Amino acid sequence: MKIAILLVMVCCTFLSAENWYGYYYNNQPIGYAESSYEYDATHEVYHRKRTKNLLLPDLERTEEISAVLNADYTVRSLYFSVEEKLKQKTHQHFIIINVGKEITIQTATKIHTYPKKKFYLHLQDFLKFLLKRSPKVGRYYSTAVLSSNHLQLIKATARYKGLKKTYDKKKVHEFEVTSDELQSKWATAQFSLQGTLLSYRIANLSVVQTTRTNAIINKNKRIPTIYIHDVNSIDALQIFFEEAGQKSGRNVVIKRKRFPQSISLAAIQKNFSYLKANKMYPVNRAYIQQCATKARYGGNEPVVIVRNVVRWTDYHLHKTNSKYGNALRRIWRMNKDVTSYATATLCRANGIPAKVVSGWVYHAGFFQFESWCEVYLQKWLPVYGGKIDVGARFFASDKRKNMTIRIVEFTKNKARVVVNNVNSYVQYNESTIKDRLLGIEAIRPSDWVLLPKNSFTNILVLRSLKGKGPAILVKVLHSSKKLEDILRSLPQKLVSENLKILWTKKRKFQNIYGLEGALQSKDFVYRAFIGQRQQKIIFVLLFVPKAEFSNVEKEFFSFIASLKFTE
Repeated sequence: MKIAILLVMVCCTFLSAENWYGYYYNNQPIGYAESSYEYDATHEVYHRKRTKNLLLPDLERTEEISAVLNADYTVRSLYFSVEEKLKQKTHQHFIIINVGKEITIQTATKIHTYPKKKFYLHLQDFLKFLLKRSPKVGRYYSTAVLSSNHLQLIKATARYKGLKKTYDKKKVHEFEVTSDELQSKWATAQFSLQGTLLSYRIANLSVVQTTRTNAIINKNKRIPTIYIHDVNSIDALQIFFEEAGQKSGRNVVIKRKRFPQSISLAAIQKNFSYLKANKMYPVNRAYIQQCATKARYGGNEPVVIVRNVVRWTDYHLHKTNSKYGNALRRIWRMNKDVTSYATATLCRANGIPAKVVSGWVYHAGFFQFESWCEVYLQKWLPVYGGKIDVGARFFASDKRKNMTIRIVEFTKNKARVVVNNVNSYVQYNESTIKDRLLGIEAIRPSDWVLLPKNSFTNILVLRSLKGKGPAILVKVLHSSKKLEDILRSLPQKLVSENLKILWTKKRKFQNIYGLEGALQSKDFVYRAFIGQRQQKIIFVLLFVPKAEFSNVEKEFFSFIASLKFTE
């Protein structure tokens, strides 16, 4: 299996312009990725983005790459992050690479330097360059590329085999490729006449260009999409969805609902069919009637009744090990949706029309297929997370497999954001940076540039034009934990990373309060700030070689002092 994982990591580098790819091992799907190139004619560079998800036994790996490539596809700078979930443990790390007078590869704790030379992020970029130069059939070409762990340069070789015909008689460019990591094993890569990767095969592993729907492993029940912080503030969400086999999809607008005012039971009980008892809603059981009376807690108005029922079921099923909670679990035979069915049944028993529906719920960065309870209070409203939720993020659908869902645009705090227009959510000029997806704003330090933003991630990366490329990482999270609880767990994590805490100091900047500190490893000095406002957490990290720390220390402090959460 270790060999298979290495081959997958190497092969996953073969991706092309705004395309989706599926990965297969022994003809079984194991992952998917989206990749894109955007050419900037003004600066003669490519902005390269890639998001990859890999699912293997006991391993779930997510990679994100944001890079700037020269016109010949060689690397100028890049940011790489990875999150691995292995046997219920999560590991995260990042790498930043800059090419100046020398090649600098930085991790959280180490710095690697190499003499300046041209190299490629992936072998696929090298093959795209060769196709532009009209390679000769049978000739071998060698170059330097990044290793699969992105920490060193390795030798790679390609042999052009000329134009070949596929089974459907289409002409394609074909290469044989190998590298130091493949240990003399040769793989086959095919490109379209326009220079787009079509397939890559070696041993039992293959990477194949496909549609977004076919690429995503649907059994995961999760569809990645753009990251929008504070999802409860979304006023309207326009999504595009389609099912496999349909000729075309359609757009749907999900709007925030108004919270109901004072209403009477008689006004809502016209939906009589949603008050009836059946197998999944055993309203007439004596024990259910007993629980319904307790859950109602004397409420008479429909909104009050629903709130009391929701609190009661949430308490007994999730916050305590009570006899009521255990009894409800037995009634629904430990069904994973017992909370939804119990809430709907107890609402029906109290005269509130209710039902359980399935569909897609938007969370920051993905749609998740779930089931939830809905109650009728002049309109159908979701009950989710222990409360009546009027947010614009619920899309009812019984279609779970082979679905494509993507966000087209959204409105938040009266501001309209169009997803395919970066300028509508990232405002970046000489003095300020504002990201509407993350909900933050700050003053940009002079001589610092913002690396290309990936809308799928909750991270911003800035790098300095001075020295060996000091970097600032900004990460935004949503957490119900208090800042004090988060800070208590940090010392143990820092010790495991061989980091020494030099000093800490409480800070309050704009509308964020938190803690600033200085840390040190063998090669690096760090300045970090972690802050909170309500359930929003922001983490800012400056890492820089020790010799260059004094050059950027003031710029970092000015940056965090200007940070604020936007509404």
